[in-house]
This record gives sequence, structure tokens and C-alpha cells, in this order.
Amino acid sequence: LLGFMGAVDAAFEAAERVDANSRAEVTEYKKGQELRVISGPFVDMLVKFDRLVKAPHDRWQSLAVELPGGIKAQFDPLDVRSA
Repeated sequence: LLGFMGAVDAAFEAAERVDANSRAEVTEYKKGQELRVISGPFVDMLVKFDRLVKAPHDRWQSLAVELPGGIKAQFDPLDVRSA
């Protein structure tokens, strides 16, 4: 049982580090910075970062971006990367 608990604790700590690193990277985007969509129906599209949308209690944070043509949208931070 102790071995199992140790493995679970290690996996949880690793997941927390990944989560913290993901949030840190997202906050480094600058308004107007070009991002490339890497998954979903808009894959390979270039968008412009607008702002980080704070997560309400039942959702994850998202990125507000501007699509070509001035259309506003929100993306999961894991679906975009710096262009």
C-alpha cells in the first residue's frame, strides 16, 4: 500500500508541475502576439492573442483571440502555440 501511495503522490506532484508550467507559459503571451492553432477545426490558422480569460469555478481558463477578419473567439491554451 505504501508503494502505491508513493506512486500516486509522485504522479500528482508531476501533474501539478505541468499545470503550473502551462499557466506560466500562457501568461507570457502579449496582446496582439500571433499564435498558431495546433489542433481542432482551425488547425494551422494564425490568430492574435487578446487576453487570458479567468476560469470560473467549473471551467478551465481560456484565451481570448482574434481570428482573421476580426472575429473574436476563445481557445483552450493547449490548442495554440507561439507562431
